[in-house]
Amino acid sequence: MLWVETRTPQEAKEVYERTWGIQCKDTARGVEFSVRGDGLYENAEFWAHAIQKVRDNPHERLKMPKRHLPLPAAFREAAVALRAIIRSSRKEKISYDGALEELYRLAGFWSFYVPYAPRLQQAGYTC
Repeated sequence: MLWVETRTPQEAKEVYERTWGIQCKDTARGVEFSVRGDGLYENAEFWAHAIQKVRDNPHERLKMPKRHLPLPAAFREAAVALRAIIRSSRKEKISYDGALEELYRLAGFWSFYVPYAPRLQQAGYTC
């Protein structure tokens, strides 16, 4: 499930835990904590590096950052891909209304973005 597809607080919490949840392990040295980060990789490669391989295919390029929303870089990469789709559709003189609507929806999500949540003392996208 993608972040933008969540409908309930429970679904949002599950996506959050899968991506950012803290994992505790008992070891001989004591308890070790690490961030799961399961959703940050594409084919064993960090997603922001993997996206470079699909740079010339805007539709494939759009799929990857959508899986990584609400990361700030994912908003930027999705907007770049959508603008490329709109530009190619205009050249081919075909309708680009769907891509334009998606770009506006993405801008709407971005307008609620909080860079830093001082009360929680953490980045806004992890709230």
